[in-house]
Amino acid sequence: MAVVVPSTPAEHERARMRSPVLLVADRVVRPVTRSNREKLATAFDTWLSENHGVLLKDLLNGAGDVSEKVANFLVAYGQALFRGGQPYYKYSETINAVAALEPSIRRSLTYAWDLAFAWLSEEPRCHHKAMPLGILLAVLSAALAWGWAAEAAVFSLAWTGLLRPGEVLSARRSDLILPRDSAPGTKHALLVIRNPKTRGRAARHQSARVDPADIIELLDAVFGNLPGHVSLWPQSCATLRRRLEQIQERLGLVEAGKPVFDLSSFRSGGATWALSVTENSELVRRRGRWLSLRVMDIYLQEVVAITYLPSLEPHTRACIDSLAAEFSAILRRVIFFMARGIPRAAWFAPAAFFLSNCRKWVELGFWLASAKDDLDSTAARALQDEDERSAEPAQPYHEMKVVDLREALRALGMPVSGRKPELVARLEAAGKEETSPAHFSEKSSDTDDVDVLEPGQVSLSDLRVGQKLRGIVRRISQWGAFVEIGPGATALARISRMVERYVEDVFDVVSVGQEVVVWVYRVAPDGKVGLSMIEYPTSKLKDPVSFFEDARPSEWFTATVRFISNWSIFVDVAVPEGGGLVQGILHKSQFPHPEKAVKGQEVEVRVVEIISNTGTLRLTAMRRGSRPSPHVALPAVHLEAIPAVQEFEDKQGQQQALMELG
Repeated sequence: MAVVVPSTPAEHERARMRSPVLLVADRVVRPVTRSNREKLATAFDTWLSENHGVLLKDLLNGAGDVSEKVANFLVAYGQALFRGGQPYYKYSETINAVAALEPSIRRSLTYAWDLAFAWLSEEPRCHHKAMPLGILLAVLSAALAWGWAAEAAVFSLAWTGLLRPGEVLSARRSDLILPRDSAPGTKHALLVIRNPKTRGRAARHQSARVDPADIIELLDAVFGNLPGHVSLWPQSCATLRRRLEQIQERLGLVEAGKPVFDLSSFRSGGATWALSVTENSELVRRRGRWLSLRVMDIYLQEVVAITYLPSLEPHTRACIDSLAAEFSAILRRVIFFMARGIPRAAWFAPAAFFLSNCRKWVELGFWLASAKDDLDSTAARALQDEDERSAEPAQPYHEMKVVDLREALRALGMPVSGRKPELVARLEAAGKEETSPAHFSEKSSDTDDVDVLEPGQVSLSDLRVGQKLRGIVRRISQWGAFVEIGPGATALARISRMVERYVEDVFDVVSVGQEVVVWVYRVAPDGKVGLSMIEYPTSKLKDPVSFFEDARPSEWFTATVRFISNWSIFVDVAVPEGGGLVQGILHKSQFPHPEKAVKGQEVEVRVVEIISNTGTLRLTAMRRGSRPSPHVALPAVHLEAIPAVQEFEDKQGQQQALMELG
């Protein structure tokens, strides 16, 4: 038998590229569609076998024309699906799956498709409601005020680019072509569509265009510095959907107990707005990559776009109008914060302050504050669900490297000292502890060195510095995690004392309901307890921080670098004569040659002040009269005279260092 082999370099190259592809003789564009149809065909085969004693394979291979018999069985199956409350797509795709198994009967299944038509007549499809421009701007403003910059960027990209949810969720940084990536003079952005839905019937290479200048600024600020292989939205579709639902619930955009808009509302909303502005249906069709004007007309909802906002309750509409009007101002501040490296947890306060000042609407500021507090727990649940879905089988601890073991221990807030067998044993014990119920009345044998406070056993004022406790995270805020260490006893573990690295978002470290191990950092004179998820030694002092209240400006103390962030160097200052350790922070301008600072380095520092209510010392390592280090000069930013911006300009790096403290 003659074998077809490549004979030219071009044919060899094509053969090499095609080698991993198995060409299947069907009309399915995406492999996932083929896989879904195989599952539906299997379900139909099972139904045939259980209810009629017939196998699908035998039915299709029967003698004579089997199309009528197959259509009758499909109609009976469709009626069963309809009575069983199944979605329409299961029936329509089952017909397609059967036709793919026996292409010769494809055109003879009219009877089965007649039932599909009757199904849609009795239960017409519900199209996604188009999101008007005003709603979009309000949603983006709320997301930015809460520090959800990535969510705001994805929402705006989907709306302005007329994108399907799957198109934006599958996009990577290399697919997004910003003006910075283009030829000089280019002012628009493009998103290359991966696997376009219509590539089998239209252009194989498709892209979405984004024109609004403010949206391009947002996209550049959020995505501009990402590596090319990173996804624009690294989490799941369900997480993004929950974020949109949470914003709508707070805005009051709820009908019959459900949010009004979903992720598909961005595409129809952007198309409706584009048509109202351009009045050019062919341009909108090309921008939306629809095959025909007839298909595009399904998405256009001009009546909804102009009547939905006036139909809202007066207080809801006032809230929407105010947020939409301030979108540009909030966006400028967010871009300013991102350029300066200010943590997302600190964005909310200046944004709410600006809104209440400029709009003269204090209620909105309170609305934003209560919204952010409410979202603490829901966002934690969302991230916890995401972690559970994306979790992969863990690598055995004994196969891990020592550096990875220590990183895992840091993430758990546990000690990292010791040899490899000790680290492995510590992690295995923590794993067993995580699988046990989180009750204060039970004390695991794996945590014999952890104190558990029983009702009436000990008051907070009786706690000792360095005491190791087990607790449960009950609430999360921008400052840290509130940990319940006993019945009715809750104390704050600040964000700067959660892990030995810079933390932008508390939710990246803990979630509500999580069991954690903490150490008593201090017991302040007013009785308030400060906790730490980083181990701190015991101290003969009730509050080691109080030792430095009388420290002279010329007095030097020994400190050890704990970790380094974008703006600051966090150290542990030794309290003389066994007084323990106290956390200190140096802005990099107060550290000689900050680029040479390394973890574990010993430095001599002077106390500038005790930062109020934080238990942290503001320090300097500079000699009196010396100039600040020039290695952290901030870029000049020229903005309008805005109170929130002026405050940050005046305090510059020192203020940003405070933000990192929590």
